[in-house]
Amino acid sequence: MTEQQPQEPYGDPQYESYSEGMPTEPSPVVPSSVVPTSPIPASSMSQPTESVPTISMPTESIPATGASDLTGASRQRQAPQPHTPYGFSSATRPPASGPYAPGPFPTPEARATQGSYEAPDPWSRTPNGASSSASSPFTTGQTNRQAHPPYQPYPMPSYQQYHPMQPPRKTGIGAGGITAIVAAVIVIPALLFIAVTAGLMTVAKNHISQGANEPTNSYGNASPSDPNQADPEPTATVYRMDERPGYESMVTYVTDKLDHYKDEILNNNTMFMSEYRIPDTQDGTDYMTGYMAALLGTVNEAKAAADETSEDPDALDAKIDSYRTTVDTLEARFKKGQALGVSMTVTGNDGKKYTVDGSKSITLRPTWDELEQRVAKASNSLGSGNAASAQKLVELADMKLSWDIDEGFRRCPAFAGTDDGDNKALTKSETFGFYCPATPNVIYGNRSMPDWNMTYAPAAGVRHELSHHAIHMRCGTIEPEAVMQNGVNRTEGVTNSYAVKYMGANRALIQQSIDYAASTGHKQYRMDAFTDRAAERIHSGQCNAG
Repeated sequence: MTEQQPQEPYGDPQYESYSEGMPTEPSPVVPSSVVPTSPIPASSMSQPTESVPTISMPTESIPATGASDLTGASRQRQAPQPHTPYGFSSATRPPASGPYAPGPFPTPEARATQGSYEAPDPWSRTPNGASSSASSPFTTGQTNRQAHPPYQPYPMPSYQQYHPMQPPRKTGIGAGGITAIVAAVIVIPALLFIAVTAGLMTVAKNHISQGANEPTNSYGNASPSDPNQADPEPTATVYRMDERPGYESMVTYVTDKLDHYKDEILNNNTMFMSEYRIPDTQDGTDYMTGYMAALLGTVNEAKAAADETSEDPDALDAKIDSYRTTVDTLEARFKKGQALGVSMTVTGNDGKKYTVDGSKSITLRPTWDELEQRVAKASNSLGSGNAASAQKLVELADMKLSWDIDEGFRRCPAFAGTDDGDNKALTKSETFGFYCPATPNVIYGNRSMPDWNMTYAPAAGVRHELSHHAIHMRCGTIEPEAVMQNGVNRTEGVTNSYAVKYMGANRALIQQSIDYAASTGHKQYRMDAFTDRAAERIHSGQCNAG
């Protein structure tokens, strides 16, 4: 900001003589638009009493460090004194007598006869410092006054200088300063400018947010809150679904549920249908597919809801719980064959679209316990012959009898013709029947064996093969850990014990076949206390080693 300095008296010989001893400073350029003019035009004066010429007010640029005189001391300026406009005060009135006393003022009549008024020459100085004329910046109104002879400079008494009214000087940053600032901003690197702007915007936003709710008084200053005025509404907090405490565990839960059933189906689709009692029909297959599609759709929806937001955290938590509830409800309905209650179209991993018709239900197959009891209580004479009766028993277990034993060997090569130490595998010609875990709903029979025409077929042989299926249903495998004795696989012996204890097999006929097999080098079929205990544990669902 530029400090306004007091004005120097203009045309004062005393001041001029003082100025001659001062260092010469360049005259500042004062724009014409700010040169003050006389506040009272001459044309507006009714009488030419005393003329006040236009006074140009020279200014002086003062460096920020201050101007010094020849001795280095700072020059002090006199503050402007009160003045009396348009005339002399009692302290500055010209002398009444002497060589410098003005002559008598003429009357108006005398003025009329004296001719036109001629303005005096401006103040000038001769090389010797004397005034070249008697003219003064202040005239008396006489037009015929003779010039005084040269005289030595007479120090005029101090007078009250007239200061015409000037427009207020502008303060602050001028146009040049603003231009410089704008130019400086332009050369700021773009990234820095963006970073600074972002930071300022954040600060400004926070400041505005903090001050927006502060009450102010009539001067715009913050004032204490009015107790009768309602508090401003606080800014609502927004919550994200995936930031809620139970979201991650929920996603894991529903995903594991889907993976569990998917792995079972991929491992053995037929066994899956047997385990969950899905009828081996087209309706049963469609129902199973719909269940898996509903699980997949629920998992996808739960994962897609990760970025969902709400101001109500309880609403988000309730939705998280709903996904758990949905998969649990679907599972419970599936195990009962009930309508799933959801309808959707899902795109599987294979790119195919699967439509879920949640309105359809199915009649589930009986549980294995029920089927097992049916077989155990059934007669050995259900058909027109032993082979036919044996086939009826297989059907009571909700299974099928196939006479293509070679197909069984192809489907389960690991369980056919493999020796296990002293336990030689049966050859095809020695094999009565065969159970393949890959086709759990099928019993394969070797129709070329004469035993199918004997009581042995329904009373012992078929019940032994059905017991393989029973162990598979209860343990998920035909060779659970419970069948291992000191590293020896006792699967065939445990199966015989299970057939006698829980499938209604004739113990005597089973023992007869065991003895025959042992005589030909197949000792794996024998029963003993270990096989009986293992069968009991498996029947109760304890499939691990005992």
